[in-house]
Amino acid sequence: MVPGKRKAAVKKRPNLHHCQLKTRRMEKFSSEMFFILAGLNETRGDKNIYFGFSFVSYLCTLFVNLSLIQIISTEKILHEPMFIFLCNLCVNGIFGATGFYPKILIDLMSDSHIISYGACILQSCVVHTYILSELTNLTVMAYDRASIRSRAEQKKFMETCLPHLLTLINFILSIFFDVMYARYGSSSSLLPLRNVLSIEYLVVPPLLNPLIYGLKLKQIRRSVWRLLYRKVSVLT
Repeated sequence: MVPGKRKAAVKKRPNLHHCQLKTRRMEKFSSEMFFILAGLNETRGDKNIYFGFSFVSYLCTLFVNLSLIQIISTEKILHEPMFIFLCNLCVNGIFGATGFYPKILIDLMSDSHIISYGACILQSCVVHTYILSELTNLTVMAYDRASIRSRAEQKKFMETCLPHLLTLINFILSIFFDVMYARYGSSSSLLPLRNVLSIEYLVVPPLLNPLIYGLKLKQIRRSVWRLLYRKVSVLT
């Protein structure tokens, strides 16, 4: 027997340990549970439009919340309980939006809309934490504003309590529509409408809350103008 041929035969022998590891990995991958997101099937034709709209909405949400957080943290006049809770509200809005937007943006540009069981559990925990934190913040802010009663403070009520009422009503209606449609909505109805109602509480409150408070609260408006004036003065 020629030694060179025997050596070649040895080289062709498969690595049993490597095959066992590969088999175990394949078994582990095949046993993992995945969910198919069928609700995005109708968005394939206009996925670029949906992606652009969602991406811009996410950027706007980050911008308005981060801007309000910066204003509250840098302006000493705003270091009061009401504005600290508002800052927490903005942080929670970023948390909830970040738990939703990145995954939906990936799905909109992908041909396969799937999510693993572990990722689904993680996203569910993020969403429920966001809802609980939002309700807690709004409840504490309502308690903080509840001491305004007399007629002499009616103007102050309109400036501080009205934005909070709008925010609270907006969030409660969003949750209400989602729960009612999930419970009584028909699966044969318009799918885009169902999608909008199911994510409204993750899209609208984080975007509108900073705008509502920023436009109605006099202290924040003044702080915004002071900040803009400083930026313009530095540039000029």
